Amino acid sequence: MPVSAGSLLHNISIVSADVIATTITRRTLALTGARIVEFQSPQLLLHALPLPSPGALLVDLFLPEMSGLELLKRVRIEGCYQPVIFNATHIDLETLSKLFNRGAFAFIKRPYQPLELTEVVQRALALDQATAPYHRRARHYYHCFSRLSPQERKITSLLGEGQSARAIAEELAMSPRTIENHRVRILRKFEVKSVIELVEARTAYRLLRAQGITQGELEAA
Repeated sequence: MPVSAGSLLHNISIVSADVIATTITRRTLALTGARIVEFQSPQLLLHALPLPSPGALLVDLFLPEMSGLELLKRVRIEGCYQPVIFNATHIDLETLSKLFNRGAFAFIKRPYQPLELTEVVQRALALDQATAPYHRRARHYYHCFSRLSPQERKITSLLGEGQSARAIAEELAMSPRTIENHRVRILRKFEVKSVIELVEARTAYRLLRAQGITQGELEAA
């Protein structure tokens, strides 16, 4: 379905050294109504970061300068969390497993089936549109959480689950007053004014992790 008038402009970044394949891909995706930008090398894409959102990357798995997997790692380190769709004329099961373990959104075999390609790209764009606003908040949550003591992390997780100070005190065999003191310090460390804001930040973090973003990639961002 094309992007409707009045909605956010979607962006598709194609990374491929194969000019003919890129031309075919562009024609196939033209009906999506998205803005399509071509990069003939990984370095050109990296120099263009940050990319406009919402967006998705369509990356040739076998690139001359670096592998698609290495490019995925690099864009995540640079703080780009747009869904990455890999494509190639062939792939073995071991490589396919590595792609998904490292956070690839999808793999499509070339030559494309136009409908399949369009549907996968539309799903990737919809995912990024839904999650892009949470990226900054998720990274902030992770960096704050990683600096907490083990006890503070436990209390933060329980607060994030919506438990009351009294319930947390019972679970951790501590007094409600002690938990309340921890709550105040935790909110200050996360730079939020309420537990509701803390829960929202934790939800954003979990959404980003569900996208396949690793702890190490969040730490590097």
